[in-house]
Amino acid sequence: MEQKFRSLCILLSVVIHTYGFAEEGDNQFYFNFQGDQISIEQALSRYIQFESVSGEEKEAGEFLKNLCEQNGLFITQMGEQNGNYNFAASTQPLTKNLSNILFLNHIDVVPAGDSTKWSKPPFSGLITKDEVWGRGAFDNKGAAIMQLASVIEAKSLAQNYTTAYNVTFLAVSCEETQCEGGIKYVVEIILTN
Repeated sequence: MEQKFRSLCILLSVVIHTYGFAEEGDNQFYFNFQGDQISIEQALSRYIQFESVSGEEKEAGEFLKNLCEQNGLFITQMGEQNGNYNFAASTQPLTKNLSNILFLNHIDVVPAGDSTKWSKPPFSGLITKDEVWGRGAFDNKGAAIMQLASVIEAKSLAQNYTTAYNVTFLAVSCEETQCEGGIKYVVEIILTN
């Protein structure tokens, strides 16, 4: 089991370092989305365009959840309202109660403030040669998209094997303001079930 865990950690590290901004023709990861394939930077750009400030995460969460569903992950909803929109997207159903490797991220961002002080519009998701611009690109939307690519790739690589573990992408609300929704709510659900 320890060897399998080490192998999975190495795999996920390779995925994170391999897929990013790739030159034309390089090994590039693509998400399935609405009948098309979109790159990591295109997915991040679209995600940034949702102004998901704390308490207004649902629309961005729906986009992210749809991206997970369209790439074959199993969804478990854990709160469906703004301020408490959370879901898990797993390589196997959570109902199997397998040991879980969890990638936690948050949907919400802090307000952009005075947008005239930004060198690029804060919710544009503008893609340049080697960057994606916008509120949340670093905290935490960029990390979420890389995590999601890793989980999808792990599912793909393990599809012909029976595994004793699950890999789960957990997206939560309310991290920036620490309200009663988000991870506090998710933990309460887990502890009471």
